[in-house]
Amino acid sequence: MAFYVFGGFGIALAAVLYYRLKDSFPQKRDGAAPVPAAGIKEALVAVFRKPSVILLSLAFSGMNFVGVGFLVWMPTFLHEKYNFSLSRAGFDATFYHHIAAFFGVLVAARITDVLTAKIKRIRAIVPMLGLFFGAPFIYLMGTSGSLPVLYAALVLFGLFRGVYEANLWASIYDIVDVRYRSAATGFVLCFGLFVGALSPYILGILKPAFGLANGFACLSAVYVGSAVCILIAVLFFYRKDLCET
Repeated sequence: MAFYVFGGFGIALAAVLYYRLKDSFPQKRDGAAPVPAAGIKEALVAVFRKPSVILLSLAFSGMNFVGVGFLVWMPTFLHEKYNFSLSRAGFDATFYHHIAAFFGVLVAARITDVLTAKIKRIRAIVPMLGLFFGAPFIYLMGTSGSLPVLYAALVLFGLFRGVYEANLWASIYDIVDVRYRSAATGFVLCFGLFVGALSPYILGILKPAFGLANGFACLSAVYVGSAVCILIAVLFFYRKDLCET
């Protein structure tokens, strides 16, 4: 029944969006001829020739790998380690995390919008900081034996996840021409979700030998690796890719 209810809401939302969303891309500018639609080959070439896009895609994939593994296995972790009921484990594993992420998105988005006129690479720098600062709290979730510390880690991991996600697409759109943004979005999502889908399986394989606690602790290294990908983009490619837009 839960699947029917949530699926039904999704279908209803899809219907509303279908009728309410309008294409705001200007097809004509000052009486000029309509802007031709980009072909698939042209869009892919335009996206892949930007090293920053590839590095940001790798960062998103790492973040998604951690996020999917966390969402799938954290309720089981709480149930097994702290003897939570399944309903409490499911609630506590996600509720506080996502509430904190909500505020993280709002705060990071506001700060970035204020600074973007002064610091051109700020939309990439803020997500990078979100990943770097979030990594220690992923490690704490797995290694701490204290419930207060665990809850603090859940909240702060969520907060910095929101800091990352606030500029996820803005950082990519800053370096991709408006005609190719749909292609870039599709590629990043496709690649990131594919990598993320591997996480529950890999953690499930590691669980009998190493335990979920160590598995979660290791996810912090993936977060750091994702942050390093953005750092490389910021230091070596982002400014150049931004100027070409």
